[in-house]
Amino acid sequence: MCLLADQGYRTGIVDFTRGELGTRGTPEGRMAEAARAAEILGLRVRENLGLPDGDTHSVAQSCLDAETAEDDGTPQAPWRPHHVLHYLQALDVEPTFVVDVSSVWERRMEALLAFESQFYQPGSGGDDGPETYISNPRFLMWVAARARTFGYRIGADFGEPFVYRHGPVGVDDLVATLRRDKPFR
Repeated sequence: MCLLADQGYRTGIVDFTRGELGTRGTPEGRMAEAARAAEILGLRVRENLGLPDGDTHSVAQSCLDAETAEDDGTPQAPWRPHHVLHYLQALDVEPTFVVDVSSVWERRMEALLAFESQFYQPGSGGDDGPETYISNPRFLMWVAARARTFGYRIGADFGEPFVYRHGPVGVDDLVATLRRDKPFR
């Protein structure tokens, strides 16, 4: 997101839940942390839908099946995004795209660490709360190692992997696509 913002795109994030089932921190605290992360990332907007936490399949599917209404309650036609990219997080699948995030890596990590209630952070005065998958001190090392691994695969220092779920990407001029300077291996 910070790379897109640096490239001049208007960026935003919609959080589906307030994380009320989270083990560490509070929903209110996470809202403040999300606001801080949004500032670091350079987002134009960060909204929270307040959907129930814990039903991730139907929450995620609601994004694709969304039917909206005008402020006066008049229904609008359903809208579906033309492109959906899935961030892989801890899933071990082959990505469709790997984005070189080397130029914004430090800021990306600063935004991640804005969620301070969720992570083990040395020197923060202790580790409050039970250990979770991401509060384990080794998690942040894994995040960096994973980004270095995907970055290495494209000839960059750090890379973020994504899976594109809408079938093949169309190309109308294969030679022009392949002729362009190859910034990655």
